[in-house]
Amino acid sequence: MNIQITGIFLLPIVSILTIVLLYPLRTIPKKYIGLFFTISSFVLFILSCIVFLDFHTPENPEVFAMEFLKIDSFILRFSIYLNSLTSVMLFVVCSVSFLVHMFSLGYMKDFEYPRYYIFLHLFTWSMLGLVLAGNLIQMFVFWELVGLCSYLLIGFWYDKKSATDAAKKAFIITRIGDFGFMVGILYIVSNISRITPLISTGLNSVADPLSITSLNQVLQTPEGNELALIFSLGILFGAIGKSAQFPLHTWLP
Repeated sequence: MNIQITGIFLLPIVSILTIVLLYPLRTIPKKYIGLFFTISSFVLFILSCIVFLDFHTPENPEVFAMEFLKIDSFILRFSIYLNSLTSVMLFVVCSVSFLVHMFSLGYMKDFEYPRYYIFLHLFTWSMLGLVLAGNLIQMFVFWELVGLCSYLLIGFWYDKKSATDAAKKAFIITRIGDFGFMVGILYIVSNISRITPLISTGLNSVADPLSITSLNQVLQTPEGNELALIFSLGILFGAIGKSAQFPLHTWLP
């Protein structure tokens, strides 16, 4: 995994932990917290530009994977998947995040800077984790984190009943879409015995049926047509909920 991707994935969470640990000690004045997170988002933007320039044309994806948890024959891996499409989405997420941070410097004034910027940076990190996810488990975890951050930001003005009601409504309705996403993933999991023989691996490699690389292989085979249809419908339903499309559009004011 190259240094730019490492920086993109770790910088937001390191920035959050820095403020969480140092702010209670009053070592960082409140007025500088917004600037700190904006600089962090600017660095993310620069790193995303570098990655985009390196992967702007279609080519073989880069995959980084490490064993995270092993229970008997079950192996859970942490993995990063990077190709030209990923690089484009990294650029989109980081550029929009930087613009939102810049706007927030003037808009938020002095109202609870730490809490707002922690939520905003956590939202950015969740989006980046979703884009870089190399397997379905990671994808679902970061997908849910995006939903949680949306809830926290929508209900940020917790002293207003309209804000808290909107946050609850968004959380509940997007969970309906997330159920479709989960069904798509569970359908893949339930068909692991069919998927594994279709995965071509190296001589000393172990097939990982939940990885993005393996799914790309399987879903392009004739045997994978049915899997592709049902899995895609599940992903689509989840996206409909997150992006407030009909019929799950009512959470968006």
